[in-house]
Amino acid sequence: GTNTYDGGTTLTAGTLALGSAGAIGSTGTITLGGGTLQFSASNTTDYSSRFSTAASQQYNLDTNGQAVTLA
Repeated sequence: GTNTYDGGTTLTAGTLALGSAGAIGSTGTITLGGGTLQFSASNTTDYSSRFSTAASQQYNLDTNGQAVTLA
């Protein structure tokens, strides 16, 4: 479903399955500290403009067999 919160999303472990374009809100920084974003057939949204640029940032993405394009 769609989340309406605004703010950041931080993943430190596990996998967050993204079932819709609004799964992690529409604003805020996405910080990956060991967790994984998993795309789905219903969601191949490019969230890369929201990824944290902090030093030593690790980006863990699971395309789940989908065609995901990051700009």
